[in-house]
Amino acid sequence: MRLSVGKAWSEARGVFARDGGLIATVALALIVLPGVLVGLAAPATMRDPPAWVGPVSLLAGFLSLTGQLAISRIALGPPLTVGAAIGVGFRRLPVFLGGALLWAGPFLLVMIGLLAAAGADLTNPAAPLPTPPVGVTLALMLLMLLFLVVAVRMLLTTPAAAGSAMGPIAVVRHSWQASRGNLLRLLGLLLGVLLLGVVIVVGLGSAISSVVILTLGAPEPWNVSALLVALIQQLLNAMFSVGLAVVVARLYAQTTGEAAPVAVSDAGARS
Repeated sequence: MRLSVGKAWSEARGVFARDGGLIATVALALIVLPGVLVGLAAPATMRDPPAWVGPVSLLAGFLSLTGQLAISRIALGPPLTVGAAIGVGFRRLPVFLGGALLWAGPFLLVMIGLLAAAGADLTNPAAPLPTPPVGVTLALMLLMLLFLVVAVRMLLTTPAAAGSAMGPIAVVRHSWQASRGNLLRLLGLLLGVLLLGVVIVVGLGSAISSVVILTLGAPEPWNVSALLVALIQQLLNAMFSVGLAVVVARLYAQTTGEAAPVAVSDAGARS
C-alpha cells in the first residue's frame, strides 16, 4: 500500500496534543536521564575514560531503545499510563533486538569478513585501519548502500514490535512487506529528519555547549559544565528521536488500519 508521510506528520501533531505529557515523561526517564548521567560521569571530551563507561553506555542505549518502543506504543493508542507504556517497552525490547539481529547481523558478519580481508586487526578496535585493496573498498561501498536500503525497509520494525504481539521474524517480515513500493518515500523522510537532526543536535547543540564551556570551563567528571553540556545534548537528541518515533509509528498505523489519534481541540469540539 502507498504510505502517506504527510498524513503521518499530521497525525503526529494529534499525538503530541493528546499525549505530549506522557511522551515527555517517558523520554526524560529513559532517554535523557541515562544519557545525562553517562555524560556527567564521563564527558565526551574525556581522553581516557574508565573501563566501565562502555558497559554503562550500552545500558543507556538499551534504555533509550526501551523508551523508543514505549513512545511508539503511546503514539499508536489507545492511551496508556506512563508505567504501562514503559512496561510495554521492556517486554517488547527482546523482540525488537531479535528482529534487528536477524536483518543487521548478516551485514555485520560480512563487514567483519571484509575488514579481515583488508588486514584489519580485529582483536584491537583502537588499531588504525589499513588502506584496503580496491576490490575490498568497492565491496564495502556496495555493502553500505545495500545496508541503507534494507535499513529503510526496516524502519517500521520499532512500532511493529511495540504495537503488536508479533515475534522477531514476523516483525521483520511485516516491515519489509509494508515498505514495499515506499522505499523512496521512507528514504526521503529518514534523510530529511537526519538532516534536521544534524542541524539541531550537532549545530545548535555545539553552539550552546560552546557558550557553556566558555562560561563555566571545560567539562570534567561531575562538574556543572559537564552536567549542562550533557543535558543540552540529550534534550536536543530526545526532541529529534521522539519526533521520528511518533511519525514512524503513525506510518505503521496506516499499514494496520488503526485510527488516527484525536487531538485535544478536536476532542473538546466533539464532546
